[in-house]
Amino acid sequence: FKKDCYISYEATKIVHPVRICRNVPVKDCSIKGPIECVDVFETICSSFPIEDDLVAIHSQIQEPECHTEMVNTCSEDENDGTVSELCGEYPKQTCKYPKAVSSRLRTDSKCQQESKRVCGPAPCSVKYTNICINKNKTIVQDIPKESCNILPKKVCKNVTKLIPSLKTKFTCMEIPKEVCSQIPNHKKVTNTKVKKICKMTSGAWRPYGPWSPCSVSCGNGTQERRRKCNKEGKCRGFSSETRICSGPSCANL
Repeated sequence: FKKDCYISYEATKIVHPVRICRNVPVKDCSIKGPIECVDVFETICSSFPIEDDLVAIHSQIQEPECHTEMVNTCSEDENDGTVSELCGEYPKQTCKYPKAVSSRLRTDSKCQQESKRVCGPAPCSVKYTNICINKNKTIVQDIPKESCNILPKKVCKNVTKLIPSLKTKFTCMEIPKEVCSQIPNHKKVTNTKVKKICKMTSGAWRPYGPWSPCSVSCGNGTQERRRKCNKEGKCRGFSSETRICSGPSCANL
């Protein structure tokens, strides 16, 4: 028999409970913080005329007129679906630049950054809240599955058997025997004679019988024939022999 196996994979759903936690920041504007100051940079630019190749106009560069005022500004902050409004006063600087009068005048600008310190109330404090939810997570896993089929299979091969050739041999042994006779005035006289007694040391095989039919109906098979010993258990060798036989081709059936 031949065992033929193969492995297939079957998708199986496995549900595992999972706990998901996250630390959510929440602003609490009811708590007022201290006044905080930060340094901000402002860009201040100055414009001045450039002499034309044809018309030379000289004008004096004037500094811009600037003044600072406090402006109340609000902005919206969205966090976790909640919209909150943050308001505060911030300084705003406005500058006016003088205009140069010229028919053909090119101007150039020079800018520089200046640092200013701005102070105001601290923003709303932030608290963190731990929020957890329980969910069922489905995992698809391929589980191996083995399937096997057992198929009959015919295997033929040549078998060699050694059959000894035996011949019967007679052996003789000399055995002394005592012989006595009646004679007048007899007296007992011992006379030793030697007598040969022959016997068969082993049995003999009888002729083989006919060959048996071939073991297969097509292809290569085997035949067997047997023989008997004239004295049970006294013969040496095998009582049967085997040979290869051939039938019609199995492909033509």
